[in-house]
Amino acid sequence: MLPMKFAVLLEKSINKNLEKVRLDVSAELQPIVTLIQQTQSLIFDLLQETSDVNIDYAKLPEVNLTVLIAADDLWQKAVSSYTDAPPINTDDLIQMWTIYASIEKSAQYYQQASLNSPHPATRLFLSSLSEIKNILRRRVSGVLRMIYNDVWSEVGFAPFVLGKE
Repeated sequence: MLPMKFAVLLEKSINKNLEKVRLDVSAELQPIVTLIQQTQSLIFDLLQETSDVNIDYAKLPEVNLTVLIAADDLWQKAVSSYTDAPPINTDDLIQMWTIYASIEKSAQYYQQASLNSPHPATRLFLSSLSEIKNILRRRVSGVLRMIYNDVWSEVGFAPFVLGKE
C-alpha cells in the first residue's frame, strides 16, 4: 500500500475515533475536541486530494499552517472554557490520552514516511504534516497537563510521570 493511501486510512480512522470521543467527553471539553476534529478533517481532506497525485507529473498541494491549525485565540478560548470546569473528570482524562496517542503516532508515521520517500517534494509534504501533528500534539498535551494538575491537587502526589509519554 502506498504511504499516502495509508495516511488517508489512518486519518479516516482517527476522525472516526474523534467523533466517538467528542460524544463521550464533558460539555466543557467538547470545544477543544471540536477544534482538534477540524484540524484532523482538514488534514484528511488534504491527504485525499494528494492520494492519487503522481508526483512525477503534478504538484502536491501546499500545507498551510494557518489553514490547518485553529488560530491561537480560538484554541485559548476553548481551553479557558475548560479551565472553568469542575476538577477531575476521569473520562476526559482517558479520552484525552486516546487523542494524544493517536496524534503522536500519526506524527511519527508522517516523519517515517518522509524519511523513506525518494521524492523531495513528497518528503517536504510529509514532513510538514508531521510538524502540523506535533503542534496539535503539544496543544493536546497542554490540556492533559491541566487535567493532571487537577488530579495531583486532589490526590496529593504526581499521579503520572509527565513528559514520558
